[in-house]
Amino acid sequence: ADTAPLYRVDATGQAHGLLKRWGRIGICLLTICLVLVLAVRRPALPPPRKVPSRPLSGGGSIPALLMGGDDFSEWFEAAGSGAAIQTFYSYGNGPHIAPQLRRFGRSNVFVSTGIPCGCCGADSPSVEPMNASLAMSYIDRELAELQTGYADLLLFHHRCRTESETASVWEAFEAAKRQGKARHLGVSNFNAHDLEVLSSTAVEPIEVLEAHFGVGMMDWEVLGYARAHGIHPVAFASLSEAHTDHPTLQRAVSRVATAHGVTATQAMYAYLLQRDLSVISSCFHPEDPQKCARYYSFDLAALDVSLSAAELEVLDGVTAGRRTCTDCYTDECQRCAATLHALGCPLGVNGWGTTWWSVGDNFTEHPAWGRGNENGTRCMACAAVPSHRAEVERACGRADRGESLETMVPKACGV
Repeated sequence: ADTAPLYRVDATGQAHGLLKRWGRIGICLLTICLVLVLAVRRPALPPPRKVPSRPLSGGGSIPALLMGGDDFSEWFEAAGSGAAIQTFYSYGNGPHIAPQLRRFGRSNVFVSTGIPCGCCGADSPSVEPMNASLAMSYIDRELAELQTGYADLLLFHHRCRTESETASVWEAFEAAKRQGKARHLGVSNFNAHDLEVLSSTAVEPIEVLEAHFGVGMMDWEVLGYARAHGIHPVAFASLSEAHTDHPTLQRAVSRVATAHGVTATQAMYAYLLQRDLSVISSCFHPEDPQKCARYYSFDLAALDVSLSAAELEVLDGVTAGRRTCTDCYTDECQRCAATLHALGCPLGVNGWGTTWWSVGDNFTEHPAWGRGNENGTRCMACAAVPSHRAEVERACGRADRGESLETMVPKACGV
């Protein structure tokens, strides 16, 4: 029977022979597949690391570590239930994130998102001036793309072009919270002046300020205001200063990191965490998810790094002069950056990784990024050249909406 021919005149015998032969082939294929699966099986993942949370003034809390990106499966495994992610309407990745939320369970994820207002490029609303009705339409579209009924945290991506627009959008935020579309409300890229103006008309508390904080770029004024008014600060792009030619950052961070046997990234994150900020990290490697998994383990390990008071003070001192936490996505900063570029000051790269020497003067299509410029101090030195002074002061020195020449030039120069 074992040697039954594949083709047999007897129908029963033919079927029997076929089944025997295909059965043996199937068993072989199954065995090969199992071997291959075992050969490429991912290494065992460590158990999820519980991320501590920070209390919010409106009740509830926000995790101390959030993750940006597009693909979060490994992050959900690493951080477990309560894993926090950051996105925005302008990123356009809601439909990509939605199935990931379904697989992991929407209630297991803290989702922070926000809508556009003000300047620039894709981060600017398609219709202006902004009002409460337009803001609500953006909120509804973002929730629909994420396929969720609510955001855990709803943010402005940037302040609006005018203070009256900002107040109108906040009214929509308050309505969204009443309707169950948002559990917590906050802002992104607001300085102390912006917070003070909005607070004068807001009914619901501003619970979160997400902005550009890190070693070498601490806005002590806005942090003081936030502490005094129960606003929790969240840091984004916290490593960008390490990519500049900042004169003291590398040495200060290296000494602290070496003393603790950690990476520079972990030391910089630990600094912010111990200053009671939450931190947003990110990873974009869809071609190699395990690379992100390794990064996540390093990020989570920063929660265990404990810096001394003396080390915190050293890293505090890396921030020189007065800094404001907003990025360069304001009309004022873009005007300043365009003037510096016209004067030949090296702005570095924009948000798309393109050098200004290759894109020319199109600041509408390619806004100045305001961070990570490897020639940042050269840019500032260029701005200070006596023959440039009058033009720089005219373009960058408007002392309104909380900015000044001292804060605007470093921001436009990306350092």
